[in-house]
Amino acid sequence: MLALLAAAHGDNSSWLLSVSAAHGTDDSRRDTFASHETANTLPAYNVRRFTHEHPPCLELTRLPWANRAPAREAPLQCETTTTSVDDEDWTRNWKPPEPQPDIDRITPTVVRAVSELKEWDEIRKAITDARADFDHKGKAGHRRRRTERVIPVEALRPLIGSVVLDTRRAQSEDGTIDWSKVVALDTTHVTPNAMNHAGIAKIGKDYSDKDILYEMKNGVVDTSDCDNILRVSPHHNGAMEQHEQVSAMLQKEAGLGYHDGPYKSVPFVGCRVLPLNVVVQTRPDGTLKYRICRDGGWDHDGDSPNDCIDMSLQPQLILVRIQDFALAGAILRSAGLKVYFWVIDLVGAYRQLTKATRDVHKQDMLWFDPETGDPQFWVDMRCYFGDRIMVHKFSRISNFIVYC
Repeated sequence: MLALLAAAHGDNSSWLLSVSAAHGTDDSRRDTFASHETANTLPAYNVRRFTHEHPPCLELTRLPWANRAPAREAPLQCETTTTSVDDEDWTRNWKPPEPQPDIDRITPTVVRAVSELKEWDEIRKAITDARADFDHKGKAGHRRRRTERVIPVEALRPLIGSVVLDTRRAQSEDGTIDWSKVVALDTTHVTPNAMNHAGIAKIGKDYSDKDILYEMKNGVVDTSDCDNILRVSPHHNGAMEQHEQVSAMLQKEAGLGYHDGPYKSVPFVGCRVLPLNVVVQTRPDGTLKYRICRDGGWDHDGDSPNDCIDMSLQPQLILVRIQDFALAGAILRSAGLKVYFWVIDLVGAYRQLTKATRDVHKQDMLWFDPETGDPQFWVDMRCYFGDRIMVHKFSRISNFIVYC
């Protein structure tokens, strides 16, 4: 979240404790730093010297103040709570996550029928294809794009409907699934995180967007309603070319408890094993940053997790370009004000937030042991870079941080 403050000339020391940024110079002779010949279509700084003469132009550069916290209540066990407003544990009236609907249809006969689907051959081929890609890791010229391998909704819906089956505790050490031990995914489980929930509850009892506080504790919900299929997708080239970075990331994050696994077979029936990619970025100091992301929009067929998110369920969000802030800062500075820019940058934000258990089957990963080449299926219990919903979620979290 980027914001702008303007303060009158004088002693601005009170701001220095709350903002971390450089302010624009109040020396008008250094306006050349604004690069008048590039970037903006509005008049340059020198035209804004007398802002009171240009109200119509200023109207065009008004900052969007629409990103206010929405009034959204958390899911409640009952509409009227007996919890005192002075009780720091007012969150005890929150409704716990609910089990999957329609799980009564999951019987031993149904599970056995799922295990006998001929489409399992396609999933085995997908693992073999991915292993072939991994064997040629770092050699893009030896790689070929392989087709998607899927157990389609037409095969699964007559048997399990929208219910996701959990195979993790039914797998032996070599990955063989004992189908008599396969159960419906327990979506009532909450993955804990290290946030100070008692402190959040104490501060947030009068905050309007209690729904985002609920998700910070019980897991972020992506609201994606994609078909209940089993899809294993091949990785993008960046993941193969930077395979060391992926292996190092998994080793580090598994040690931190961010992932459940590894498993040698698919962890769920009704899961999306998303393709990985690695984007290489250059930091200001010249060193390289490897941004490991997953493609939640793959296969761009209208049925990906990202495609099926109903964005209308999210509060209005207006994103502002850096150029907009630069223009607004120039206008304020031309009025004789010192201008400060400040930023909220959450460290490791995606990995601080856990995902609601009801949605973890849509963000699984397939990788391979760097030494043995054995398949490793990982269940990511945290939020990931590449999830379309997270821009909205972090905007709401940032609103709460400003409220604090």
